Amino acid sequence: MFMSSSTRRVLVFVAVSVMTAGCGKADERSQAEQFAAAMKRGQEHFLEGNFQKARVEYQNALQASPRDPSALFESGRVADALGDARSAAQFYQAAVEASPDHLGARTELARIMAFADAPELAVETLKPGLERFPDDARMLAVRAAALQRLGDTEGALRDAERAHSVAPDDVLAITVLAGVKIAGGSLAESRTLLESAVAKHPDDDGLRVALADVLVKAGDSSAAVDQMRALVRLKPRDPNHRVRLARLLVAGSKPDAAEQVLRDAVRDFPDDPGMRAAVVAFLESQRGSAAALAQLRTFAAERPSDFGRQFALAEFLAAHGSREQARQIYQKIVESEGDSAVALDARVLLAGHALLLLDAPGATDA
Repeated sequence: MFMSSSTRRVLVFVAVSVMTAGCGKADERSQAEQFAAAMKRGQEHFLEGNFQKARVEYQNALQASPRDPSALFESGRVADALGDARSAAQFYQAAVEASPDHLGARTELARIMAFADAPELAVETLKPGLERFPDDARMLAVRAAALQRLGDTEGALRDAERAHSVAPDDVLAITVLAGVKIAGGSLAESRTLLESAVAKHPDDDGLRVALADVLVKAGDSSAAVDQMRALVRLKPRDPNHRVRLARLLVAGSKPDAAEQVLRDAVRDFPDDPGMRAAVVAFLESQRGSAAALAQLRTFAAERPSDFGRQFALAEFLAAHGSREQARQIYQKIVESEGDSAVALDARVLLAGHALLLLDAPGATDA
């Protein structure tokens, strides 16, 4: 059968179009499958308390669907769990922008605002949600916290009590009500409320931290220390609880016990610079600058290739007048690391210290 050239061109075009459409749909299916798999793995890691792995999976999900509100919201929760309030707020804000009806993101964004000295914004952010769901316990609790910071004690107590009555086991509702009662002078009521809540939810970090704060205010520092020790046992993978325990021990005039807690934390979290910084800060405040400097030198000597430790030592030296020693550390890194990123950082810091040396020619060297 004869087929004209024009007919062949049409058939080829149709065939290519069908193949392209098929590939496009296959790509969409593949992307959707990748998104769903990443979200599932992220949720599993989150429930296990492995927040770093959860963060990676949610990042993968956002690569597949950058404006998906559920992936943005879960990324915010992970950032929250890791103590990164700024990133958490950014993710929650993006989730609200992508889906204004996402009450979870709206509530958590307002919570960060309320506790970050932006209570007016928190109240405004909650307004659309509470207009639709006036008895939502979590939104009421967040608004109560915001109103308390705005000085509206009546409104704060009204919202906090309503939130607690709607959801008596909600941790946020309990802690906010306890805080409002403390502000109103009802310390004993707050203590009773939190002790009862901890008995029901013994594994909850926030409740134990709140109870420890109340116990300190009540003058029972020993009981507060007991709460934090219990929390360290329950959540040994959270280094922040070690720092809180050490602070309570220092406040209770037990510096040796506090130092041991922090040193144990450095041992258990050898790659966490925050724990080393906590030990150094403790030593400087309790034992003096010489003890802090000696510890920094020990940290640096233990891992000479860990440039974070070298930088920490150099920064301490510079801050305490030993700029020439700091300069020598930076110079050594520049000479040994060539064109690497760490060498570039050292060059920038070295230039800054050169300017400082020019400004302060009489600086002493320890």
